[in-house]
Amino acid sequence: MGFHRGGRMGSHSQEPTRRDFLAQAATVGALAGCTTTSATGPSSAAAGPAVRRKLGANDKVRCGIIGAGGRGSTLLQETLRRDDVLVVAVCDAYDVWRDRAVNWCKEHYPAVGSYHLYPEMLATENLDALIIATPDHIHADAAMAALDHAIDVYVEKPMTLSAEEATALRKRAKDTGGVVQVGTQLRSTDIYKRAQDLYQSGTIGTLAEVQVNRHVGDGLANYNAPPAEANASNVHWDEFLHGTKNYRFDPRRFFQWRLFEEYSNGVSGDLMMHHLDAFHFITGCGIPERAMSIGGIYHYDDGRTVPDTVSSIFSYSEGFHFNYTTTLVNGHYGIVERYLGSDGVLEITGMGVLKVIKRDFENVFESEGLDTRGHIENFIDCVRSRQTPIASIDAGFQGAVTCHMAVQSERTGEAVHWDRKQESIKQRRSRRA
Repeated sequence: MGFHRGGRMGSHSQEPTRRDFLAQAATVGALAGCTTTSATGPSSAAAGPAVRRKLGANDKVRCGIIGAGGRGSTLLQETLRRDDVLVVAVCDAYDVWRDRAVNWCKEHYPAVGSYHLYPEMLATENLDALIIATPDHIHADAAMAALDHAIDVYVEKPMTLSAEEATALRKRAKDTGGVVQVGTQLRSTDIYKRAQDLYQSGTIGTLAEVQVNRHVGDGLANYNAPPAEANASNVHWDEFLHGTKNYRFDPRRFFQWRLFEEYSNGVSGDLMMHHLDAFHFITGCGIPERAMSIGGIYHYDDGRTVPDTVSSIFSYSEGFHFNYTTTLVNGHYGIVERYLGSDGVLEITGMGVLKVIKRDFENVFESEGLDTRGHIENFIDCVRSRQTPIASIDAGFQGAVTCHMAVQSERTGEAVHWDRKQESIKQRRSRRA
């Protein structure tokens, strides 16, 4: 079962657009609507809406994964720990990573399917749940396709690459009743839960400002460096492009996609998103009213198209600011998050130590570690119970919109605001912005 099903989509000579790709994916999805699936595979039936399987106490959740690289392999390994889950299908555009993941899954389920086209995987396999750990520009399309097949979704952060995609995906999730968990695992991590309890109990009084500094010293230059064995014969390049601009095969774009704006919101969608979502989780606030951001490529003149240094500020109607800054040039100060209140401070360093600082005392709490396992378990539990996960579709929507406010401000050089009535990002050029 480890063979590759399906052909390649598009060609370098035709310059496919994103609209062309989505039309093609929709065709695959429409064909999928003409089948019903069972434990033994698809069979012909009349077209109609997909029906979610009702899981009994002894049924195992049938799970698939799209994207089995660095982050995806971690999520897969945590999922394989569950006795009540079978990972029955793997999809990846890089043959080496997909074959590696298939071999891991075969230890638990020998008949695991292997794909490089996710629409075909969704149409063929009888899935209850799907993990999406693809580059960011594929998140929305893959998640909506899964929901249309009555499959619940765990999608890595940011949930989508744009606010428009976030709006569409939230609507699809609510229309289909699907469970969606976003991969912002700080919500499942002990010290962030403790920080939420401390904040909401009034320990630091009235919040005025949150400051987050995240400094990284390697420029992400070595992050997912292209493997020596990667080449045009084992990378399905058109599937990675996913209807974006048709560059020639470039292993750096494929493996270091976070450095390019077609596939990523840069450090804002990657690094900032963790702390921004944790801030939303701790305070319970909504989408900010205004955002201003500046950034640039100040050091790494290596072909990347997203900034190596960014500073963003968000103003919230609840009466406080969130300030974020990051540089990939110097990592000396690491990661520090400070919640500054009228009666004290919550300070989290290295995402591992929480300090409560007040005039007359200081308490320190150390984390047991970032809890990816707990985050996956929460998702699987909600697939069974139909409850709302800790990083819900609404949390993912809020995070994606806020992130894109920063990105739009940074790219245009103008402040932006959130139009709550129209649920859209607007430019704001006034001095008050």
